[in-house]
Parts: sequence; structure tokens; C-alpha cells
Amino acid sequence: MTAPITHILLVEDNPGDARLIREVLAEGTPFGHELTHVDRLKLGLERLAAHAVDVVLLDLSLPDARGLEGLRRAHASFPLIPIVVLTGVNDEALALEALQAGAQDYLVKGEADSRLIVKAIRYAIERGRAEEATRKLDRAQTAHDTVSAERARLNALFKQAPAGICVLTGSELTFELANSHFLQIVGKLDVTGKPLRDAVPELTGLGFEALPAVMTTGQPCSGKGVPCVLDREGRQAQVYLDFVCEPLRDSDGVIEGIMAVVSDVTEQVLARQRVEEARRQAELSEQRFQLLAEVIPQIVYAISADGLEAYLSPRWYEYNGHSTDMPLAQKWDRSRPRDLQGHRAAARWADLGREPARRRHDILLHAADARARVTHSSAPGQ
Repeated sequence: MTAPITHILLVEDNPGDARLIREVLAEGTPFGHELTHVDRLKLGLERLAAHAVDVVLLDLSLPDARGLEGLRRAHASFPLIPIVVLTGVNDEALALEALQAGAQDYLVKGEADSRLIVKAIRYAIERGRAEEATRKLDRAQTAHDTVSAERARLNALFKQAPAGICVLTGSELTFELANSHFLQIVGKLDVTGKPLRDAVPELTGLGFEALPAVMTTGQPCSGKGVPCVLDREGRQAQVYLDFVCEPLRDSDGVIEGIMAVVSDVTEQVLARQRVEEARRQAELSEQRFQLLAEVIPQIVYAISADGLEAYLSPRWYEYNGHSTDMPLAQKWDRSRPRDLQGHRAAARWADLGREPARRRHDILLHAADARARVTHSSAPGQ
């Protein structure tokens, strides 16, 4: 197997020093390498931007960058590429400052033989790789911590959701997750790791049998107000459930499970049933009232809460000969206004509970033979 080529960039404005370094590397380097030489920092930065470079040999005395300026600029632009600085001055303070500015090593021209240069290059590359590995590890740890924090947040939201939520996986629809609200709805302490048919057998045949199709086709299923008898702490409880089951897909779009959201809507369903029953009873009561009013010999009429006539029995029409098509308000025109107004007021007061439940009134009514007769009217409250 051929060893990889080490790409070296030499930034040196002195042709003699550049030639010497090239010769030293050619004679004493035990690894394959490719040396590229430029004489300006600007050209070096352009080379770094355009080509892969493993290590930079950087002179600190360049026409366009004096001292540590060039090192700082190069390191700021390409912090991942190791840099070995070259200088003609053996200055420990400068060497330390260069290392603090980002250099991997410090070589003095004229004192560095091939062994030192090769060693510096190798160490610079290895340290650069080690630092990059450390940075990658730090990034991975940061990403892991971020994912862990996000997972913890989602888990908290999952547990605190106001609806029952569970996740089913596998051909047997095994519970992988179930929040406390779901367990409360189905009356179980724990269902994790159990197939649906074993953990909550009461749900069988209530629409949940469509779940296998959700796994195979990806089509969601749902139910509204589904009646169900659940075993809650040893007691049979009649409940009504809303549920929505959606497929869960992995990053490739493959279905790997089902998420079910279940809500206990028993109170809402029972409330609707009570309203429907009250309406039905009211309709039956009205039907019984009309049936009775149509068979008894007396005139029966009903006045609404605002004092207007709402119903007149057949005896009324037989008595005065009015047409059933005549508006109700006109059918009282031939009664005495004073009597009628008093009767309407009394009816309203009785309906409000401010008068006795039953009160008698005299009203003058004209019969079909045109004769006027005083009739007695009883106005019970509702």
C-alpha cells in the first residue's frame, strides 16, 4: 500500500533559504512529500484556500507580513492547518509567543538540520491531527449533550401531554412508550414491552384492529366517541374514546411504528346524551299536551313567556269559527282588550313565579253565532 503524500507549503521570501530547505527535505525526508514554495503571505493564503496542505513552513520576515503578524493572519484564516515558523533569530520569548499565537513548532534557520525539520513537520502534523480529533470529540460531545437535552425535553412534554399518547412497534404492536395520561385512561399501571392485545384486550374490536393496516399502508386511522368498557382497578367502566393513530417513519421514510393519541371524552358524550334525552322528553311532553288538548271539550291555549299566544286547540276554532290560517294575534281581536292585557300580564307573572301557580281570569269572547260570552280562564305557571 502506497503511503500518502505529505503536502508542504513553504512561505519564504529568501531564495537561498528556500533552496536550502528544499534540499534538506529532499535528502532527509523518509516519507513522500510535495513542496510548494511562495514568497509572499498573500500568495500562501491563496494557496491554502485553493489546495489541500498538510503543514505550513512560515517565515516570520516576509515583505507583506512582519514578525508574528503573518502567523496570526494565517492561523486565523486556517486554524486547522499546522504551522511551523521559521526565523533567523534564536529568541525564546519570541518562540513562546509564536506557540501561543498558534504555531505548532519554532525553528531557527541555520540551526535546523534535516532531522529537526523532519521531526518538526511530523510532530506538527500529528499534533494538528490530535487537536482536530479533540475538537471533533468536543463537537460530538456537545451534539450528544444537545440531543440528550432535547430528548429529555421531549420526554417531559410526552409525559405531561394532556392527551394519552403511546408508541407501538413491531408486527405484534408492542408498546414501546406510553405516557401517564394513557395509562390513566386505560386503567393500567404499565404496558411497556407488552403487545396491545395482551396489555389492553378491551380495545379489541373497537376500531383498533385497523392498526396493522397503518403499519403496512401508512394510512392513519381514527375514531370519535367510540364506546368501550375498560377494566379500571377491578371495576368495569363504560367510557367513550377519541383516538388518532399515525404511522411513525424513520429518516428514510420507512414505517417503524405507530403513534396513537387517545382522549377520554366520556363526560362530553354523556353531556350530549343528556341534552338529547331532555330534548326528546320535551318533544314527548309537547306531543302529549297537544294530544290531550285536542280531545278534551274545553278550549286550551298556550301563551309564551313574552305574553304572546303560541297555541290554540281545535275547540277554539269550533267556538268562534276562526280560520286556522289566521295569525294568532288577530284571533284575540274580538276579546276585550282590558281582559286580554290583564290575562297576558298574569300569565307572564305566573311564569316568572311571582304569582300563584294557577290564577283565574274572565275574558269576553265572541262565538261563531256573533254572541259575546264571558269565559273563565285558568292560567297555570310553567
